[in-house]
Amino acid sequence: MMEELRETIDFVKSMKKSIKITQKRKILQKDIELAEQRGNHAEYMKLMEKSADLAFDIKDYKHALKRYKTVLKTAEKHNDMKTIISMRSSICNTFEMLAEEEPSKSKEYLENSIELYKLNINTYKELKDNLGLAQVYYDQRAPL
Repeated sequence: MMEELRETIDFVKSMKKSIKITQKRKILQKDIELAEQRGNHAEYMKLMEKSADLAFDIKDYKHALKRYKTVLKTAEKHNDMKTIISMRSSICNTFEMLAEEEPSKSKEYLENSIELYKLNINTYKELKDNLGLAQVYYDQRAPL
């Protein structure tokens, strides 16, 4: 009798959590659509990332991957290097989770993850080189 009661309580708790997550996703989706209509790319990317993080947290990795890729494309379009690097890392993490979830495709997921890590390393090097050039330019300026 007590075990049945505990199972019922656990079931009710999980349903409440599921309902809250569903509500959050619906609200986020409406906000995403509004940001997209307004053409506010920064807000759009932030909300899409939140949506992807929420999907990742509830282990809906394919949905999270889709959202992260959308944010990455938008960030690349607007040359937002910080977001590009962040999204590549998030996509790598998602690929790794998908590899654990789907052993039959793990090699493909892990290869994709490695490629993105390599891209991030090259991006860091490029940014470091550009920062070095900016420092040289700054140092060569006449003192104020």
